[in-house]
Amino acid sequence: MQNNRGRRIEVERISNIEKIYEKWRPVVGDEEIEGYRKAGMGQRVGFGEKPALLVVDMTKIYVDPKYPMAHGTLVKTAVKGVQQVLSACRRANLPIFFVRPKRTTFTEMGLQREKWGCLKDSSLQSPEANTWQAEICPKDEEIVFEKTKSSCFFETHFRSMLTYLKIDTLIITGISTSGCVRAAVMDAFFCNYRTIIPEQCCGDRSPRAHLNSLFDMDMKYGDVMDIENVLSHLDNLC
Repeated sequence: MQNNRGRRIEVERISNIEKIYEKWRPVVGDEEIEGYRKAGMGQRVGFGEKPALLVVDMTKIYVDPKYPMAHGTLVKTAVKGVQQVLSACRRANLPIFFVRPKRTTFTEMGLQREKWGCLKDSSLQSPEANTWQAEICPKDEEIVFEKTKSSCFFETHFRSMLTYLKIDTLIITGISTSGCVRAAVMDAFFCNYRTIIPEQCCGDRSPRAHLNSLFDMDMKYGDVMDIENVLSHLDNLC
């Protein structure tokens, strides 16, 4: 009886991973998919017992097109998606973290200021630029912290807070898919957090970089999921 159940689980696992490969085949092509299949990449890690939401860089700097860092329709899609997931996490009473950049001095910016020309734009230092988009504004009890580099794990107290709350799963959303979101996903994975990325909740100025980054994260660092499946799971927690 137990053996039959084990075989059914294995057949289901294989079926699920094949669906993942087929999803990404149009993005990367047959040859690359076969390489990932050969390596057994892209297995599902799923949700754990104690999830939390992370909202990355959804401030006006990255969302409002009047600023040089904000560009493209994917950003607009991400705002709508994050709003939905944020509401669902609030209904489920999950811990919610908001992170944004702290760029108060040239020294803190470091080489980023030399590599990213837009960081020399004085508009990015205005108080308004660092405020949250109205639809995605933190509530008083939700946690806001700042970072000086792409990853919100780098020299911040984020991991300490996660440990205190006994978090085992991070739902990671925000901007940009190929930059700060990807950096957060990678470090979350390396810290052994189960990582869920709702694909409609990530934005990027480049559609190509967006898709390629989602594929890479799905194969190596977390589960890229359709927002409806994430919302369904969150609703079951209420």
